[in-house]
Amino acid sequence: QGAKTSILYFEKGQPTDYVWYYKIENDGFSMGTNRKPIEGSQIPELLEIFKELKQGRKPKDTKYSFCISKEQIETLDPRIAERIKKEVSEKTQEKNAKKCEKIVADLDTKLKSEKISKEMYDDKLWQFYNIVEGKIDNEIAKAIEKAHSYHFNLLNYRSNLSDEQIKDWQEALKDVKPKNGSKIEKKYQELQKTEPKIALQILASFDPKDALQMDIAREYLSKLDKKVLEQDEKLTKLFEILKETRMFEFESLSSFLTDLSEGRKIELEDDKIYCDPTISTKTNTISVSNEALGADLKVKNRILLKPGDLVIGKMHTQNGSFAIADQEYVSTGTFVPFQLDDTKINPKYLFISLKPAFSKLGIEDATGRETYKTDEILTLKIPFPPLEVQNEIVEKIEKQKQIIEGAERIEESFQISFPSIVDTVKLKDITESIGTGSTPSRSNPDYFNGTINWILTTEVNETELSVSEEKLTEKAIKDYGLKVYPPNTILLAMYGQGQTRGRTAITKIPAAITQNCAGIIIDTSKAEPYFVWYYLRSIYKLIRGQDYSGGGVPHLNLEIVKNIMISLPSLEAQRQIVEKIERQLQALDGVRHLKFEAEKRIEETLSEVWGK
Repeated sequence: QGAKTSILYFEKGQPTDYVWYYKIENDGFSMGTNRKPIEGSQIPELLEIFKELKQGRKPKDTKYSFCISKEQIETLDPRIAERIKKEVSEKTQEKNAKKCEKIVADLDTKLKSEKISKEMYDDKLWQFYNIVEGKIDNEIAKAIEKAHSYHFNLLNYRSNLSDEQIKDWQEALKDVKPKNGSKIEKKYQELQKTEPKIALQILASFDPKDALQMDIAREYLSKLDKKVLEQDEKLTKLFEILKETRMFEFESLSSFLTDLSEGRKIELEDDKIYCDPTISTKTNTISVSNEALGADLKVKNRILLKPGDLVIGKMHTQNGSFAIADQEYVSTGTFVPFQLDDTKINPKYLFISLKPAFSKLGIEDATGRETYKTDEILTLKIPFPPLEVQNEIVEKIEKQKQIIEGAERIEESFQISFPSIVDTVKLKDITESIGTGSTPSRSNPDYFNGTINWILTTEVNETELSVSEEKLTEKAIKDYGLKVYPPNTILLAMYGQGQTRGRTAITKIPAAITQNCAGIIIDTSKAEPYFVWYYLRSIYKLIRGQDYSGGGVPHLNLEIVKNIMISLPSLEAQRQIVEKIERQLQALDGVRHLKFEAEKRIEETLSEVWGK
């Protein structure tokens, strides 16, 4: 089925000690729309193990068959329980605070008027606090029950230690007497305040196959003082074991990719039209780079790429040269077709994992370009969780990508717009001064690492500048006759490649500027600095389109900047427009924050998957 499907089997009889799980990834049929018979069905093995189970024998754990104890399923992470108790207690007390104030005030009045005795006063107050404590306990119990939904996920129960790591863990603690007899909640509490010798006894009682116990052990060891850790060989060993833990086993790409190039070799026909492929490393999409008759193509021996093939570029792979073919292409050998086994791996999960995997390659040819052999690509390894977990990871990342794409669409469509204003003035007519800075010689160390802000052209990018990358000394300011511009100075980049030229910024700090920038000090009796800055941002393309290079490097000059035309309403109207724009920019900042958080969540998810 397309949806996750579980078969639950219950039997009356003895109380449950453990629950047996068997995970089927191959039921004898392909996972596509047309279910075709395939080899490797797990159902015969499932039935054999089930037969043993019915006879009362507990099966051994394997990759697909495993038993989870009743205690593990019933145990809630003590850290979650601790957090719930704190949050519920604070919330309930806050909720009853006003009621408590009212009761105390009422009792004070009655005590003062001698309507009640001090004993009755204390008794009434105790009754109230007792009721509140009862409510807190009740709410905590309900919250814990709700948090502990008994949802099964193998990763919640089985640790990600390899067999070798489990063996190393047991070997490190073989001479330590385990501190048994208490539940994980109590052991967790004891670990927070015990000495290393007792901590080792508690850790020796932990099951290295239990995910919760290993996570608590990892947290305890990572918080230990480095000196304490170094003084105990066993603690150090345990720390090293858990530090190297990966969430999933790693598999080479050859486990689920098959090179198709050998069976796809063709010779081009002169009278047939063929398409050369190219792959965007940014979007991982394939497209036509050249379309021509076979007679017009120099390389006649090609590899045919078919729709649905996973195509990997043997050059620039570190940047993500891979895509799914959308039509037929012919490759000279630079692009290789692979068949992907989707019964083992989700194609989207593979795409998520390929870029980090390929970043480990570092081979260059004689031209200094990245180039790889197919065998080298197939030996690369990626984290390989079960298909169900792959789907969960993909779903988690896809949701964050949707947020990012939505935010980017808003960013791209956003523009600062101004109402139609008839009156226009030249920029120089509403300024106190417009000038440029200078660039001190970097060969003189006496000019740098001072305390005076020095703003570079690269920092001028539609932003408020409250700090600068570099600082100048008083000597540099004096030797070069630099002016220190006041806050609310508008900066305009006159040089710069890419999109830099024509960009603006406004300073929140006193600063000197580079010679490639114009510093614009607005006459505040005529104009609002922020109004002028937002207006210059809105006509960025118009400013950038002007050129004083005379055929050399494109740039602006002070004359162009001084004569920029500004539509200028009254000062009051300027302030109103600024307020409106700032509300729009505040909303845009919120969108950018959502994008940042989504990107951060993707990074965190990938770090977890790769065990970083």
